[in-house]
Amino acid sequence: MEKKLGVLIEPDVSVPWMATHAGPSHVRVDNDQVLVYVSGRDINNVSRVGIVAVRLSGEEHSVLSVSLEPCLEVGAVGLFDENGASYPWIIQHDELFYMYYVGWVNGGRSRFQNFTGLAISEDGFRFERVKEYAQYWTALIWSHSAQGRAAFG
Repeated sequence: MEKKLGVLIEPDVSVPWMATHAGPSHVRVDNDQVLVYVSGRDINNVSRVGIVAVRLSGEEHSVLSVSLEPCLEVGAVGLFDENGASYPWIIQHDELFYMYYVGWVNGGRSRFQNFTGLAISEDGFRFERVKEYAQYWTALIWSHSAQGRAAFG
């Protein structure tokens, strides 16, 4: 059963990657601590993902450590995540950690554009993006017609 414990992590001006915001997060249990992959924002409103280690004991909690550097940095100018990386989702498979995340680009006809990114880590603490362009996921759809089948991706 879930129980609200209150605010676990707050923005902190001494931590550049989450100086103004601490938002959407993903958690991973690592031995006796919970690693929280936090979407933070810096003073320029650019989001990055960093890690906060938390210990939970019943209804009590304490922050053990906060990474001073993000575990995933924004992309270079011109990339799909040049203005931010947020909304992390971590999957561990074999010996690797896969982070799916949202990349941000300012401008265009709307205020911003979002894209899906994938970054990989060997230790779960330092992630590198797989490609310098967004990941486009497609599903194979079969359409039955009088002429036969057609596949769309």
